[in-house]
Amino acid sequence: MKRIILWSISLFIGISSTYAQQNAKEQINTALEDIEANNTTLKALKLETEAAVIDNKSGLTLADPEVGFNYLWGNPSAIGKRKDFSVTQSFDFPTLLGYKSDIAKQQNMLVEVEYRKNRIDILLEAQKLIIEVISYNNLINELNTRLGYTDKIVEAFRKGFDLGENNILDLNKANMELIKVKNDLKKIETERDILNNTLTTLNGGNKIEITASSFGNVSLPADFESWYLTAEASSPLLAYVRANIELNKEEVKYNKSLWAPTITAGYMSEDVVGEKFQGITLGVSIPLWSNKNKIKQAKAAVRAAESAQEDAKLQFYNYIFNLYTRSKALEEVYNNYLVGLTSVDNSALLVKALNAGQISLLDYIMETQLYYELINQKIEAEKEFRISLADLYATEL
Repeated sequence: MKRIILWSISLFIGISSTYAQQNAKEQINTALEDIEANNTTLKALKLETEAAVIDNKSGLTLADPEVGFNYLWGNPSAIGKRKDFSVTQSFDFPTLLGYKSDIAKQQNMLVEVEYRKNRIDILLEAQKLIIEVISYNNLINELNTRLGYTDKIVEAFRKGFDLGENNILDLNKANMELIKVKNDLKKIETERDILNNTLTTLNGGNKIEITASSFGNVSLPADFESWYLTAEASSPLLAYVRANIELNKEEVKYNKSLWAPTITAGYMSEDVVGEKFQGITLGVSIPLWSNKNKIKQAKAAVRAAESAQEDAKLQFYNYIFNLYTRSKALEEVYNNYLVGLTSVDNSALLVKALNAGQISLLDYIMETQLYYELINQKIEAEKEFRISLADLYATEL
């Protein structure tokens, strides 16, 4: 009976994972590439971006030509009829066209930055889900290990009960522990399946399978301030406010140029009884009142955008610094679990004590459950650390 228990419990100490172990980083990168290619929201946003870019360029061409025709009856009728025909085209000054082109470029930059921000949001959501799936895979490995050895314990105590070496109470305790482990495993597998279904939705309905159950090595930036400059330069939020400032500056230049008149040129003919007149027509539209206060408004918009940029930079710095601080603390918590679990693993001593009759099966189960709880907390700590890192490095997606 003791040999059976010793062999059974040894599974807890040495059993290896049956999950296919692949490089977690490669799986994450591959999954994110697939999601970027297949995500229906991103596809729709891409089409909207392309449409907006085309729309921003639509005002850069000449105004449409204007064709006019008049047919007039004379009174008295003896004077005959009059027919007029004209074709005219309006022209803006070249400087206005240049400023319009610059404004369109800045507007398109804003549209592209907005798309990049939405892209990062979707990929970051997917990355966090993958991190949770990997953590669940890790926990499922642990629970499968526990299930294997708990099942062997139940078998051993059932044989012992049949031989009269232990009582029904010990057998029932072992069975209750087996039920608990099975239920825990079922719940975790269900949660993982739900996450996988969400990933499938993000991937446009195409299934994604994440088999990794452990993460690769990763480290925080050694010098936060130096690293932050890179994060600031790649932030779509700050890129947006910078582009917005440039857009408003271009609009100031454009509004200053609106004093230039619009010229209209074309051909005109007039046909009356016995006479016909034809020739060129010229017109000038002088902007005396229509552009009033536009320059003031544009300058005010620049000042507002510059103020918003300062606020955004401050908010972004504090956000990233807090993420860095949180990640550093979570990394320390996780490392403490790694060191602590190595020093408190008394599995072999518990097996000896159980077989020597020094502790009961209930005592053994309670002691091992404390150890299991630490393992669960270690897995949870690593998941929180990885999710915090994902937020920290989001601008690199």
